[in-house]
Amino acid sequence: MKLGLLGFPSSGKTTLFRLLTGASVDSAPAGKDPFRVGVARVPDPRIDHLVKIFRPKKITRSTVEFLDPTAVRGPARREAAPYQEIRTADGFLHVLRAFADPSVPIPEGGVDPARDVRGMETELLLADLVSVEKRLEKLEISVRKNRNPDDQAEREILERVRAGLEKERPVRQTDLRPEERKKVRGFDFLTDKPILGFLNLDEADCGNPDAGLRKYGLEAGGADQLHAGFCAASARIELEVNQLDPGDAEEFRKDLGITDSCRDQVIRGARGVLDQATFFTCGETEVRAWDFPASMVAQKVAGRIHSDMERGFIRAEVIAYKDLMEAGSMAAARERGTLRMEGREYPVLDGDIITFRFHV
Repeated sequence: MKLGLLGFPSSGKTTLFRLLTGASVDSAPAGKDPFRVGVARVPDPRIDHLVKIFRPKKITRSTVEFLDPTAVRGPARREAAPYQEIRTADGFLHVLRAFADPSVPIPEGGVDPARDVRGMETELLLADLVSVEKRLEKLEISVRKNRNPDDQAEREILERVRAGLEKERPVRQTDLRPEERKKVRGFDFLTDKPILGFLNLDEADCGNPDAGLRKYGLEAGGADQLHAGFCAASARIELEVNQLDPGDAEEFRKDLGITDSCRDQVIRGARGVLDQATFFTCGETEVRAWDFPASMVAQKVAGRIHSDMERGFIRAEVIAYKDLMEAGSMAAARERGTLRMEGREYPVLDGDIITFRFHV
């Protein structure tokens, strides 16, 4: 799973990136790269319980890759960073300033995360509109010269997309058939991707994030036109807490009323808006977590491991995580009948432990 960070200047975007990934950097990306890349492990206690059962030589957890682009705002740079370079992300994490630290420049008009939500919507809608209009200009010439049916079909789809964008409707809300979406998938439209809003709170509000969201007219897990959900914490405070000794850090969290870490909130929220689930492969060699789009069928899920498994799929040996924990071992699960065989159209569930049988 890959998330691109969005945020206007002084929102605390880079501070959040450091907190999520453990990066010890300050501001600009290294070298000529238009963004910084960091990786965070997905916290999942199920892995620890599976390790106790299988005692593997290797443990591989799910990860989230974060892309932190240079914050650029305004029409003069709309076609450049940060938007173009993060179009390949699966979704976005939009950092919204809700703190009034006088040492960090206050945005023009004051601290107003609801305004920044609308502002980012406009930025992304316009960035997509620029991409569509540039492509339509080329298609107009091509259709007049060659009358290619594929170009004509693409033009018709993009004209509908443009009409929606001009009405401030994100691409994901445009009525397109699956085959039409496939035809324009290569554009990686920004407004076709899910966005999790992150409210970057003041220290005084970090112990009650839900109240912080309500304060600005946002709701935890709620959605507006473009944002698929919201969460809230103080990135600066939690970054400072993480630099303390474990005992002191725990005491400080209690004093502030922090019960749910910022990183856990973000990763959980991102997996929710992206509709991601996890299955496991387990054995003496390795216990590994694999992410996949929820409700994907077994044959397609096998392809997440290797294309040969998808192509030569025979069947899947499946047991739910809960059933394995109750049985205590795979042998006991077989005796109980909770270890079962499933075919290629089986919709894999979050927490399934799977062994794929295949032949190539």
